[in-house]
Amino acid sequence: MTAARRLERRLEEKVAEVVTTPSSPDLQDLPPDWHAIGAPGAFLALFKAIVGPSVLFLPAGVRRAGLVGAAAISVSIGAAAAWCMLLVLDTAAQLRRRGVRVRDLGDLGAAAYG
Repeated sequence: MTAARRLERRLEEKVAEVVTTPSSPDLQDLPPDWHAIGAPGAFLALFKAIVGPSVLFLPAGVRRAGLVGAAAISVSIGAAAAWCMLLVLDTAAQLRRRGVRVRDLGDLGAAAYG
């Protein structure tokens, strides 16, 4: 069973328990498709998360792993991070199709894990 299928099955189990009305009155006035962060902001957050630690550790990592090994590890970590971000976006889209109001990662976590 793939990770995406396991996540979808877990979401199906937890979606019934989710309260879609936000508890804060000021959040109730927001349109249903409101996002706390847009695509450029998500890209910059992911970029900072990958590039920041990489730049600090890069010289020592390349010296220990070698140029080819360091490049392969960097590409694989970047691919894993991008795949995880796509899973988060797919999960949010799946929840929205089911009528759950997802505004941020907190709503997504509440829907997935209660």
